[in-house]
Order: sequence, then structure tokens, then C-alpha cells
Amino acid sequence: MKLKSLLLTAVACSAFAIGSAQANLLISYNNNSLGLFSETGTLITTYSTTLANPQQVVTDNSGHVYVAEFGGAFNGNIKMYNIATGAFVRNVLAGSYGFTGVAFNPANPGEIIATGAYDGVNGQVIRATTDQTGNFVAFSTVGVPYSQLAYSASSDLIYAGAASSVIQSFLPTTLAYQANVHTIAGGGLVGITTIGSDIYNTGAHAGLWSTFKNGIALADTSNVVNQNLFGLTNDGTNLWSADFGAGGVAKYNASTGALMSSFALSAPVGIAFTAIPEPSTAGLLALSGLALAAFRRRRVA
Repeated sequence: MKLKSLLLTAVACSAFAIGSAQANLLISYNNNSLGLFSETGTLITTYSTTLANPQQVVTDNSGHVYVAEFGGAFNGNIKMYNIATGAFVRNVLAGSYGFTGVAFNPANPGEIIATGAYDGVNGQVIRATTDQTGNFVAFSTVGVPYSQLAYSASSDLIYAGAASSVIQSFLPTTLAYQANVHTIAGGGLVGITTIGSDIYNTGAHAGLWSTFKNGIALADTSNVVNQNLFGLTNDGTNLWSADFGAGGVAKYNASTGALMSSFALSAPVGIAFTAIPEPSTAGLLALSGLALAAFRRRRVA
């Protein structure tokens, strides 16, 4: 009976470890907080509740989270956290900027790219090292800034949504300006994400906030109130939008724009999708080994 019980315990633990893998959302919200949420809106981990107007959120491939902090009077920061523990790691890029966007280029794991306001009228795209050893140099102007950033592996370009209704492209290595990609009449562009060669963004259009695909509004991307669609991210198939005005997060079909699900959240702005990896085979074998060792000790006793 003891052997059967121990084996069942080992199987149950292994099953729990496998089943616990899930996709989650990193969201800046409530004007001062950053947290990890499940797809249904359950708060899993809190990273901070003392941020000053946190904006876009992004992850790298080394287990870190970055959040662009707008701050006040152009004294924002790019802050770095451990994605697993939620612990604060360091301030990456501080200065006289009100940061609105941050992006990560997988080809350069030691660098981030940020955008921010520096005088209340103009915005710049900036490249910085994540260990604070590099020179922080402004390279390109993005126009009136209230924009976020996205890196596209398909085109190897950084895209920035400028409030002047234009999506601009930059080289990720030098940040040299390339071209105006899309212009949307009457729309202040804010959130931006890419799936393959497609560019998605949020912005105001004809008095309403909408989500666009390659400059064309999708069929239905309205949340309950549809007031200020700020952050935008994707899981490879679906879009996730942070609706600051309505106070909620919504999931949309990226092809049709159909609303799939949503949950309420106070003043969400930045949003990033992250897949929590399943435990490795070695980890599961070690877990089973612990149960077997416990059984052996009981037999000897």
C-alpha cells in the first residue's frame, strides 16, 4: 500500500508540473503597477506597485521583463525585473525622458530599444545596453510621442507608432530611419505589434479607437466601451489589447478582428504575452527520483 501510495504521489506531482504550464500576460495597469496575469484575468505575480505611469511592457529571451516608465516632468525610466520571481533587477535607462515604448531585438540580447518624449513635443528612439555600460544616444525622431514599439523578425525592422498617425520603421542596429510604413487619417497611433510581415496597431480613427492591420481597420476590435486602446501584443494567432478607457483587456482573432474574450482591469496600458515553459524532462525525472528515494528509505527503516 505504501509503494502504491508513493507511486501515485510521484505521478500526481509529475502531472501537476506538466499541467501547470500556461500562457500568461504581463500588464502595466492602475497607473502604478506591473503584474503577471492569467488569460482569464487572475493576478499571478506582482512585480511593482510603485511605478510612475508605466507604459509598454516587453520580455527578452533571458527571463527578464522590461517596462517603460513615463514618470513625470520627463524623468521616466526603463526598469528591469526577473520574470520568474518578480524581483526588481535594475534601472536600465534613466534620464530626461518620458518613456512610452520599449522593444527587444532577439539578435542583440544585451540591448533594448526605447522611445520617449524629451521636451513634451518631440520623441526619439533610443538604443541602450541592458547592463548600463553603453552610451545612450538618441538616433531618430518619431514625431509627437505617445507611441510604443515592435520588432519584426520578418523584416528585421523596428516599428514605432507616432501620434502623427504614421507608423515609422528603423534599422535595429543603427536606428536609422527607413520609411513611413502606414498612415491612418485622424488617428493617434499608440499600441503596435507584428505577426510575420503583418503590422497591427491601435489608434483613434473617426472619433473611435480601433485596431488596424497594415493600415486597415479590422472588422471588430471594440471592447465594451472602446475608449483608449493602448497596449497591443499577440500570441502568434490572436491579439491582446489593453483598453485604458474601458478598464479591461480583450482577446481578438488577428485575422477577422472578432472579439474572443475579455476581463476587467483598472487602467491597463502596456501588455506583453509570455508562454511559461513546461518543466524539462530532467526535472520530471528528478521529481520521480525523489519519490523513489523516499520509498527506499521507508523500506530500509
